[in-house]
Amino acid sequence: MLNKRWKQIARFGVVGCSGILVNMGVLILLKEYCGLLLPAASLIAIELAILNNFLWNDKWTFRQEKPHKLVNWPDRLILFQLVSMIGGIINFVVLNIIVGMGTDYKIANIIGILIAFGWNYTLNKNITWRETYDPEDKHG
Repeated sequence: MLNKRWKQIARFGVVGCSGILVNMGVLILLKEYCGLLLPAASLIAIELAILNNFLWNDKWTFRQEKPHKLVNWPDRLILFQLVSMIGGIINFVVLNIIVGMGTDYKIANIIGILIAFGWNYTLNKNITWRETYDPEDKHG
């Protein structure tokens, strides 16, 4: 059980790294090449990273042999979006506070993402991809 949990955390982290690449790429593209203001560019980048992370986490990190018993795919997407939006707000607030203190927006964004990571994993594991209790399962 512990091994499965660490494997999930590691996979969530790998997916999170792909989300960081999406977030940072979109943020830099929109801010530096399209001329969007940082708040607008950040919100769009966060949303695209959320969608990227949902798809990879659903197919890889939290995939199960049996279909999800409690939450179907569209509902998982909505739950992930809600949990991740709060994580995105955490990221957004941290980014703007740290930028306001004179830090480069790229570094501030990474710090915001890392702070939101714990929130996102814990709530998505326990809400979006919660597992049902099976009394016949002797290993869980």
